[in-house]
Amino acid sequence: MNLNYRLPENAEIAARGIINENEILYCVPFDLDEKGGFTDGWLVITFEKALFIDDGKIVVTMDIKEGSEYKHTGLVGNGILEAEYKGHVRPLVRYSMKHVARYVFVARILNSLAKGEKPKVVSVEDENVCPVCGRNYLRGTRICPRCSRKTAVIKRLFAITKPYWYMFVTVIVSFWLNAGLHLISPRLYRALTDDVLVPMKKDLRLILLIVGGIAGCSVLTTVIAIIRGRIMAVAGGRLSMDLKGMVYTKIQSLSLSYIDQKETGELMNRVTGDTRRIQNFLQDSGVMFINESVLLVGVFVILF
Repeated sequence: MNLNYRLPENAEIAARGIINENEILYCVPFDLDEKGGFTDGWLVITFEKALFIDDGKIVVTMDIKEGSEYKHTGLVGNGILEAEYKGHVRPLVRYSMKHVARYVFVARILNSLAKGEKPKVVSVEDENVCPVCGRNYLRGTRICPRCSRKTAVIKRLFAITKPYWYMFVTVIVSFWLNAGLHLISPRLYRALTDDVLVPMKKDLRLILLIVGGIAGCSVLTTVIAIIRGRIMAVAGGRLSMDLKGMVYTKIQSLSLSYIDQKETGELMNRVTGDTRRIQNFLQDSGVMFINESVLLVGVFVILF
């Protein structure tokens, strides 16, 4: 767990007036003020002092040995670092749940320093959190869901489908034809109801023509759906084989020490579960999105 962050420039300037940079043992952030609002604060710990910096200004400077019984107290959705100070329990700093584990270690450090002992807690900078936004990485990865470039991910996904572009183009064209047939059918129904099935008008030829058009649209829609399903089944199978091959090749290139750290089920999920999700997105969700978008545009054109 990282317990020695680098101070931002404004907080570092504020701390220089009291301590030297070399005196800092630990430096950890806190993100809530006394009233529970979000803030950008820092707790700086030396052998003798604890500095609480909020928005680039030192709000409290405390002699560590004047306090005792430093402890983390968990609240609903946040936590507080407290201490016995001159016979009273004093809240020192407040933080959200993502810093709770960090301040459990901070309490141990402060208790050791208050007794004149050297803290045994070691700061480890390699954390499972994004250094940019502070959010946790996805489990088993070093990818931040917030900071990752979504456009780059989409480009990589569509690059995988490049060998089968003709199949996906055929499927998209079939969706366009399907959308067109779905838009034609209501107009035929309207013509049949408003213009043909009216009193004192007997035009059997026109009735049969419109009914035949409605039946033809239904039959064509079914035929197109069958053809599209067969194409997507072939494309999906080949895509799944390629994805699993890529993942298997990647796992084979990893070191044995890395593989030993992973559970067998996690590796199997990478080969089967993750590839299936990507396949479903490219095979179903992405194509359906294009279809629904085309249908929506067609409805707007007809309405307006």
